[in-house]
Amino acid sequence: MSIIINIFMISFKEYVMSKQKVNLTEASLFDSLFLFKEMAVLNPNALQKTQSAMQFIKDNNIPGVIIGGMAVSHYTVDRTLTPDVDFLTPDINYVKSILTKEDIDFEPLMSDNGAFSGIMVKVYDTDFLDASKGTPILNQFILDTATTATIGGQQFPIINPHALTIMKFVTGREKDTTDAFNLLPMLRKSEFKNLIKELSGRYQVAEALTAHDKKARKELKDIFSYASMAK
Repeated sequence: MSIIINIFMISFKEYVMSKQKVNLTEASLFDSLFLFKEMAVLNPNALQKTQSAMQFIKDNNIPGVIIGGMAVSHYTVDRTLTPDVDFLTPDINYVKSILTKEDIDFEPLMSDNGAFSGIMVKVYDTDFLDASKGTPILNQFILDTATTATIGGQQFPIINPHALTIMKFVTGREKDTTDAFNLLPMLRKSEFKNLIKELSGRYQVAEALTAHDKKARKELKDIFSYASMAK
């Protein structure tokens, strides 16, 4: 019986992937059971918005990577999922053009201190963040080191867990620091150190740094010291 069930589950997963449809209601369609479990407790309206957001990203081949709470929930256990999607993109104008073409409302998004900016799409509860703003060197590093994950039966680019930890420490809010320390035990110590060194090297050769990239560069030494907590 278990063999038959497994065959059916594999066939269903392949069917969903072939149809290019995002389905957030089946555990077999996720690489991460951590993330699926958090999706499963969202209220139906929030789950539908998240599914629609992911479908929009998939259908329009939006360039960029998933960051934020969804990424943390993908990598760590029992991290409550906030019902929104954060997506870092190198081409915010392309996103705006698709939204305009599809007659989907959006509005400007910017933090009080300018650490990030982009657009907010309320109908999807999604923030598309402009990679050229705030910390462009760190953002490009995040884009360059991204990996992929199966979420809802489809492949999506997602921030590397080591880069996610660096980003969370740099962001520095209490909840982000908590996320970063929860991520550390999941990381490979050698890879974490190497990626910090690579990012540090990018800062050294940069012709100019934004104020927020300067802040991020200063914090790399402290972040490097946390590598002892990785496995």
